[in-house]
Amino acid sequence: MNGVAGGSIAFQMQLKDRFLNNVTNPAPAPTLALQLTATKGNVKYSSSSQLLANGLYQLQYLVNVSGNYQLKLLVNQGNVEGSPFNVWIVPAGAIFPSNCFAFGPNLNGTIAGTAGFVYVQSQDVFGNNLTSSENGTWLITFEGTTGFFEVEYVATGVYFIAYNVTTAGKWNMNITVDGFPIRRSPFPIRISPNVTYAPTSAASGDGLTATRTDEQASFSIIAYDRYGNLRNTGGDQWEVQIQDKASGAAVVSGIPVTDASDGSYTASYVLSKSGDYLLFVQLHGLNVNGSPFPLQCKWAGLSTNALIGIGVGGVGFFGVILVSIWVYRTRCSKRRLYTPLDDQKQ
Repeated sequence: MNGVAGGSIAFQMQLKDRFLNNVTNPAPAPTLALQLTATKGNVKYSSSSQLLANGLYQLQYLVNVSGNYQLKLLVNQGNVEGSPFNVWIVPAGAIFPSNCFAFGPNLNGTIAGTAGFVYVQSQDVFGNNLTSSENGTWLITFEGTTGFFEVEYVATGVYFIAYNVTTAGKWNMNITVDGFPIRRSPFPIRISPNVTYAPTSAASGDGLTATRTDEQASFSIIAYDRYGNLRNTGGDQWEVQIQDKASGAAVVSGIPVTDASDGSYTASYVLSKSGDYLLFVQLHGLNVNGSPFPLQCKWAGLSTNALIGIGVGGVGFFGVILVSIWVYRTRCSKRRLYTPLDDQKQ
């Protein structure tokens, strides 16, 4: 009496009297009834009966929903011996893609380079959960980008899918069985950038390679993850240091870095001595792409204040000289320091 969902289930019943003798020519014809009840809820089914010969009947029923049922057989409104019978209806067997459904923690996306996990419950054509692994070719593709995937059967008709996409963005994930999409496929997913990775990040700006004494220099840092995805959030603790090129001694440490909270940063510094240096930009001990950068600091010349000071000092100096000359000539004009020639002749 057990059967497969969606398939006609047939069995035979022999009429007997109270002494267990076969009734071969019942008169009048008995009223036969087949009733199918589910443990939970109502169930839709169809049934029929046919007299074959000598009181032997063939009965059959059909139900599309798998599960455990109670089958009651009635003859003239009385239960036949053993009724109701416990029967099992199993799924039809073949995977029906449009009835399969996906669920799981990463159905809407994951982080670039980090495996996303999805489960798919396989169902038959009648929407019954399959209880075993069935033949089928699973394929997961991504519209607009590429990725990797693995499919593994778990149990009770459930399949485990692991996927990995390294390109950040919004994509569509297609899940198909034998070339047909499962329910609600494709699924929109969002792949977020991974954590910042210094070797793939970039630094740019004039302040990386050249500056002048006592002038503020600056440069920018753009954060990327290890897969080349631009970071769109801040929070990274960049370490910027300047060392003397010849000795390797640290000249400036702990250079402040301003976080724009969008994956970009700005660092600023001032050097007071000209010379050749190395500028290090690091995150978690790893250098940003191109670091350390050769940095040349040139003498900027005298500052405006210095020039003013020199000017004022020069004016004062020459002023002193002029005053001294004036005083000297004034004194000399009041007394003769020589004897006129006429006076000598006398």
